[in-house]
Amino acid sequence: MKLQGAGASFPAPLYSKWFKSYSESHPNVQIDYQSVGSGTGIKSFIDKTVDFGASDAATTPDEISRVDPALGVQLLPMTAGAIVITYNLPDVRELKLSRKAYSGIFLGSVKKWNDPLIAKTNPGVKLPASPINVVVRADSSGTTFVFSQHLSAISPEFAKGPGASKMPNWPVGTRSKGNEGVTASVKTNTFPEARPSDVSVLMYAALVLLGITLLVNVVGAAILEKTSAGLEGGKA
Repeated sequence: MKLQGAGASFPAPLYSKWFKSYSESHPNVQIDYQSVGSGTGIKSFIDKTVDFGASDAATTPDEISRVDPALGVQLLPMTAGAIVITYNLPDVRELKLSRKAYSGIFLGSVKKWNDPLIAKTNPGVKLPASPINVVVRADSSGTTFVFSQHLSAISPEFAKGPGASKMPNWPVGTRSKGNEGVTASVKTNTFPEARPSDVSVLMYAALVLLGITLLVNVVGAAILEKTSAGLEGGKA
């Protein structure tokens, strides 16, 4: 038996591990998963080109209505993870970003690493005067939907446009396909053209040893996302 799936790149490393392990203990079952992005995964399932799709963003009622009624659809929560903002500044070991700072980066209003909004939360850190080159997803992405939904919640300006979407019309940024592509773009870029990324998930950032920013929350505490914190957040 062969099962074909497609969708989110966020959980792809975990799925690959699961499916390989399952196939080793069940040689008669082969599972192939293509990391093509949440939007494409949902479309492929609706078009009946795959047996299952994966999405970080919940399937909408409209999308569900387009599934063949004879087949139906079941929505199953599979895993959880943390979305982080990564950066590549070799001489900056720790970087803290306030909500105004990182929403400004993705709106294009915060343009340089030594911008006062970034300097304010990083006293004593030697920040370069070089431009911030943003990397965002090029494909329809559930990870992007979750992150843009957060930006819309903390920034009225972002909520007005581009707003929450799987594929926002970003006002700034180089486009790369998949979380793998975004992470690779950040990794291969070196100072002074360092790039922050909006959607490099924690597992990808850790695998390639990228810097992970500490985000200053609503009460002013700088939080570093890590596996243990993500697990606690999931329980809540």
